[in-house]
Amino acid sequence: MRIFSPLLVVLLCSATAVHADVYKITDADGNVHYTDTPPADETSAEKIEIRDNIENQLETGKTQEQIEKEYFGNLEKEQAYREQAWKEYRAKVAAARARLKTAESALEKAKEIHEGDTLATKTPNGTIARKSEAYKQRVKDAEDALKESQQALQKALSQRPKVPQP
Repeated sequence: MRIFSPLLVVLLCSATAVHADVYKITDADGNVHYTDTPPADETSAEKIEIRDNIENQLETGKTQEQIEKEYFGNLEKEQAYREQAWKEYRAKVAAARARLKTAESALEKAKEIHEGDTLATKTPNGTIARKSEAYKQRVKDAEDALKESQQALQKALSQRPKVPQP
């Protein structure tokens, strides 16, 4: 970024030399409009002086070097903010994915049949095996934990930073 800084400063300074007149016009309904073209009826328009930030800073007594240092310092702060925001976002998403993976493994483990998980019931047609209530509850709890983990991941993904990636 420092390689292009002289070019950027030249562009910023050259932009200060370009000024256009801006007019504030209030129509009959009281609506305010801004334009760079003077209206035909000069009495209804107010000419507004617009000055850019660098020109204002120069008039405050700051040197060009101070202006550049402040400008690039702000860019560095903005870059650091962006990097921190994205770092936090990535960490939250990674943690949510890890919790999801753990919940998926827990569900698979909960579905494993252990001694006492099946109950045999004798009927006139033969023996029927069914799952115990403890087994059903264990699987339901694991499924609920999986759903919560999926929702947490979706929430983490939806909180994407509003600033561009660094």
